[in-house]
Amino acid sequence: MATRTEAARLLVHAAAAEYDTGGPDVTLRAAMAKLFATETAQYVVDAAVQLHGARALRRGHLLEHLYREVRAPRIYEGASEVQRQIIARHL
Repeated sequence: MATRTEAARLLVHAAAAEYDTGGPDVTLRAAMAKLFATETAQYVVDAAVQLHGARALRRGHLLEHLYREVRAPRIYEGASEVQRQIIARHL
């Protein structure tokens, strides 16, 4: 989980650096960062819920809240499939 989180963080930094320098691959790097970060968030929260068991899904538990919250960005901030299409177009 830590490795995936660090990789996601580095992709976000790379996309920000590309934007800051006015590089030509801003859209590609942003799509890669968004796709990987949102899927990593889903993976990490799912694994944490698995570790904590049913208690993690009780109303009011932090993981219960995060479990619901990490799903939404994969839908309303540009579905993962859309990000994949953007990446494919740039390859």
